[in-house]
Amino acid sequence: MIAAALLASFAADAATEGQHAVTFSNVLPRYNITGDIMDAHDGSYNQWVPGGPWYYYAMGYGTCKQGGDMCHGCGYGYSWIGVWTSPDLSNGSWTLVREARDNSWPAGSTVGAYFRVHVVQNPITKLYVLWVNVDNCPVAAGACYLVGTSPSPEGPFVYKGPSTGRYPGGGDFGEMAEKRERY
Repeated sequence: MIAAALLASFAADAATEGQHAVTFSNVLPRYNITGDIMDAHDGSYNQWVPGGPWYYYAMGYGTCKQGGDMCHGCGYGYSWIGVWTSPDLSNGSWTLVREARDNSWPAGSTVGAYFRVHVVQNPITKLYVLWVNVDNCPVAAGACYLVGTSPSPEGPFVYKGPSTGRYPGGGDFGEMAEKRERY
């Protein structure tokens, strides 16, 4: 749904000089500027300044080898957060800027798996707020969110602590307004 909305938004502006329509695929991989498949999943796209670069905040799960019904050496229990940029969202135009988190974040082994990252900008503080689901919450039973902030959309994001949501057990609930106003 997000990809469709981005495509519609971008295609509407395609008539503007220097821009072109971009097609998203849900079955083909995305490639970076070196031609490698991106280890980038479960994320969110933002364009903070009109005409500026697009940002993709995405989970990386490592190189997977499927074995039966399980992935080995990747996925659940292993994750990192990448900040990617592209001038136009097109496949092959993405550059990995950095790992989003600084070294203040809890290790995955102590809180479980990170998944489904989001970033918004707090309109009052102008800080960029990153939150990510985690399945072993340090402050409540079940899942919650870990939150960090940065003065730059590229990070790094400094850990501010865990946050529980409106729904027990966490999940993929955006709760953007709540996180943006709190941090």
